[in-house]
Amino acid sequence: TTCSIIKDDTQLTYNSLTPYPYCSLDSGYKCVMDSNECGGTFLAVGALPWLDPCFCHHIPTGMCYLKSALITTESTSFCATSDYDCPDDYFWQSASILENRADPPRI
Repeated sequence: TTCSIIKDDTQLTYNSLTPYPYCSLDSGYKCVMDSNECGGTFLAVGALPWLDPCFCHHIPTGMCYLKSALITTESTSFCATSDYDCPDDYFWQSASILENRADPPRI
C-alpha cells in the first residue's frame, strides 16, 4: 500500500498529504480524526472546500495510559490516535475527553 495516515507515498507534494474531516462547533471549526471526536456537526473531507484542509499535524490525539499506574506520567502513558493503539494493560482516553479536562493528564 502507498497510503498512510500521513501521506500518499507515490507523490511528493503538498497534495499528497492525507486529508481529514472537520467538526463544526459554535466557536468555529476543528480538525478531527473521525466523527467520534466531533462533539458538533461532523463534516466529511471536502465538505467545505473554502476551508484550509486538515492534515495529520492538525488532528488532536488521544492517550493510552497504564491501568495499574496510580498517576499518569510520561513513563506510564503515550499519545495515540485510537483505542486500537493501546496494549491490553492500558486504558484509552480520546482527544475530545483530554481537551475538556480541567486538570492536565500528566504531572
